[in-house]
Amino acid sequence: MRILAIVFGAVLLIVAVNGTEEDSVHGNGDGKGLWPLLKNDFEPGAKGNFVAWFAAIFIVGALGYIDSLKPIANSMLALLILVLFLANGNAKSGGGFFEMLKEAVALKPGQAA
Repeated sequence: MRILAIVFGAVLLIVAVNGTEEDSVHGNGDGKGLWPLLKNDFEPGAKGNFVAWFAAIFIVGALGYIDSLKPIANSMLALLILVLFLANGNAKSGGGFFEMLKEAVALKPGQAA
């Protein structure tokens, strides 16, 4: 129940920051609000969607419950985390983790991404 409350609070926070559920600026129709972003993140055809990563982590985590496979599962989980950080990302976001980190650090205070 606590996790559900945390997820609900996070969704409310994201909606508050973006302004509305559908648009980043109310009424402009840009489609950069919460629901279009979530749709792109979980759409099966989209590159780098969360479903594939969730399935991979779930399968490796399930293998970790078998005592004889636990060392292999831990190694595979470490590899998955490494790949998450080193992945290129998609062209719309401007690259992977380190490219986006450099871009965020280069922004001046008050400048939006």
